[in-house]
Amino acid sequence: MKIRRLLQLSLPPTLLVLSACNGTPSPLAFTSQGIISGARIDVTIKRIYSKTTGELKSIDSVFQLVQPNLSFATAAGSVGARLVSADVTILDESGNRYGDVSGQYTQSIGARLLQGFACADEKGVPNASADPESCVFAQRIQYSRQQIFPGANNASAVQLLTPRIGEVATGDCIAGPCPANLSMNVTFHLVDDLQRNQTIQVKRAPIPVYRISDTRSEE
Repeated sequence: MKIRRLLQLSLPPTLLVLSACNGTPSPLAFTSQGIISGARIDVTIKRIYSKTTGELKSIDSVFQLVQPNLSFATAAGSVGARLVSADVTILDESGNRYGDVSGQYTQSIGARLLQGFACADEKGVPNASADPESCVFAQRIQYSRQQIFPGANNASAVQLLTPRIGEVATGDCIAGPCPANLSMNVTFHLVDDLQRNQTIQVKRAPIPVYRISDTRSEE
């Protein structure tokens, strides 16, 4: 029995995490999934022509980046983690990188994913709004959490789209059709409560590009 206990304690953290793949997370595991939604690029174009010659004199364009909402579902019993950064790759309709080198970059993030626990009252009723670290462990119960960014406790949007992507998409809208079916692959890098590096991957989150208006005027 002593030998068996020593072998179990010597398991590396990665094996503890892998044991959580089926069913309830094992103690000390980090288990969370992410969803990205609501990203958008709005493009407005104004083409100015000469009154006398009819030739195109200039093009004024404006784009607006709508940053996405992030939703993380953390399993009951999971340890918490701190979001550190996100590796982003923008993809075109065929799944190739969009915008050449502009379509791949890393963004810094500062956000906290709470543990899969909740503080409970004497009747065992969870208080989902309270940080589980605000009560002693004996008062916590396992609790599945879903956190949304931006949210009530974190009003700042996570900046996954860069202005350069907006510029490239606007250029395509000026030259012809706006790019169809853009999407992003994102790998979030985290450090969990046990100081282990973790990742969460989201594939092909959509980024629609809308031509809000494309007008012509003469000067």
